[in-house]
Amino acid sequence: MSLSAILFLFLTHLGIGIAWTLILVPRSAGVKFFRFNAGLVVAILVAGMAFRPDAAVLGGVASGTGFITLSVATGAFLVYWATIGRVMVVLRRGLLWVGLAAGAVTLTGAVETRGRLPAVAVTAEVGGPGAGERRPAAAAAAAGPHRDWRP
Repeated sequence: MSLSAILFLFLTHLGIGIAWTLILVPRSAGVKFFRFNAGLVVAILVAGMAFRPDAAVLGGVASGTGFITLSVATGAFLVYWATIGRVMVVLRRGLLWVGLAAGAVTLTGAVETRGRLPAVAVTAEVGGPGAGERRPAAAAAAAGPHRDWRP
């Protein structure tokens, strides 16, 4: 897996994870806290989108519906960040939930990977145990040290 694919996955998961913490923090944290964290989420997601790898590297996880939902999440968080401490209090709550829902769809990748989690799909499609390169750790432990397994 290339470095850009690893950066893409790391940054998008980090950005959406930080966004999920925004619903757990009470309003008493202050406007500056929410403005900083929302801006950080947008910056991390934009940086992650800049490192988006080709579809062949991640088996379609970084393109198509997954990328569209990531773009929707980034756009919702951008508008949320721009309106914090200003106007449209009711709209901000909705934008946060739209961004979080789109982020959840992006992370699970249910549409792109036919119900499997992205990590499982990447392993199966890019050459993990399905391609015969390596055996799973459970199979290695079950085989014991006395068996020599070769692909």
